[in-house]
Formats: sequence, structure tokens, C-alpha cells
Amino acid sequence: MKRFSFLISLAILVLAVDLAAQPTTYLGVIDPHLAVHLEPFAQQEVSVPLAVEKSRGKAFFLSLLLPGLGERYVGARLQSELFMAAEAALWLGYFGFSKNYDWRKSDYIAFAAAHAGADVQGKENAFFLNMENFDNVHDYNAAKLRQRNLAVYYNNTDTYYWDWDTPENQRRFSDLRVTADRINNRATLTLGVIVANHLISAIDAMWTVHRHNQGNQAATNWSIQLGDGHINPAVRLSLSHSF
Repeated sequence: MKRFSFLISLAILVLAVDLAAQPTTYLGVIDPHLAVHLEPFAQQEVSVPLAVEKSRGKAFFLSLLLPGLGERYVGARLQSELFMAAEAALWLGYFGFSKNYDWRKSDYIAFAAAHAGADVQGKENAFFLNMENFDNVHDYNAAKLRQRNLAVYYNNTDTYYWDWDTPENQRRFSDLRVTADRINNRATLTLGVIVANHLISAIDAMWTVHRHNQGNQAATNWSIQLGDGHINPAVRLSLSHSF
């Protein structure tokens, strides 16, 4: 009986030594001799966010105030620079057209005073349009009487007097006035494009924030487990990425 118990004990001891000589492996294997140093750390998990979320409303109003400013707030530098460059170019174009219109208007007003003897001070655009279409104030008034349109009849012919010296100068005046009006229309159109640039940039800034925040929802999780708490030590490392 004692021999039998001794043989069983001896067999168990041999089996234990054999198992101890073969390290257990998990997901990620480490030398068993490192167990003494790694066992104090049971498990660690770290979550690393990619970026801080941005405000859509803030980006919208920044770009509405100055195109490209909302994009710069989000961090989209290329979009920001494009919108800002477009804004600067549009304003330069607007002021250029406006200044050119002022010069052209001064030219045709001075031309009317020189070649039609008109008193051009304080006159509205309708007066110059009438000068373009009629040889003199008397022809104009006669036409309005025939039309029974007394609301636009010039009672004071001295104040609203004109009489073109030649038909060629009248046509020249018409060309000058039409050219000036065309330039003024371009200035008005440019102003409309400026408003559109503000709106487009504001909408683009909101969309850029939306994409930024979508990417911000992604996170990287590291899970590290050192030591299995059984026979042999091991390291378990897992990596997860959420979207």
C-alpha cells in the first residue's frame, strides 16, 4: 500500500514538472520568466479620442461674417484660404466696378453739359435718359402732351433745358451713358456674388463640422492583460477601433 501511494505521488510530481516545462500560450506570448515582473499589472484599458467636437452654429456664423473663417475654426485651412481669397477678389472687383462707374457717369454728365447746354446739377437718371431719347426739352414736352402724361411734363424748361448741338453728339452721349450703366450693373452683380459667397461658405463650414464630428466619434481602445493567474504567465493584447 505504501509502495502504491509512493508510485502515485511520484507520477503526479513527474506530470507537474512536465507541464511546468511547457508554457501556456494565449493571444500574444511572452517569456514565462517575465511573470514575476508582469503579474502586479492585472489589466489596463486606454481609450484615445481622435479630436474635440466643433460647433456647427459657431462655424456657420463665423463664415457668414467672413467667408473662410468657419472653415479655419474647424481646421480646414485649404477651404478657408480659398473662400477668403474669393472674398478679397470679389470686393476688389466690386470697388473697381463702382469707381469705374463713377468715372463714366462723370464723363457723360460733363458731355451733356458741353454739347446740349443742360443744367446737370442734381438731376436724376431719368433726366439723362430723356436727353438720350429726345433732341431737346421742347420735343420731350410735346411728346408727353400727346401721351397726356402730365406727371412727367417739365413745367420749368429753364431748369430742365437741353438742346443737342448735333445728332452725332447725342448718339455719343447715349453710348457713354449705356456703358456706364452696364458697368454699374456689373458692380451690382458682384455684390450679389459676395452675398452668395458668404452663404455658400457658411453652409460649407457646417458640413465640414459635420464631417469633422463624425470622424471624432471614432476611438481606439487598447486592452492589455498581463498574467493569467493560473500556471504560467502570458500577455493578452487586444486592439479595437470604433466608428
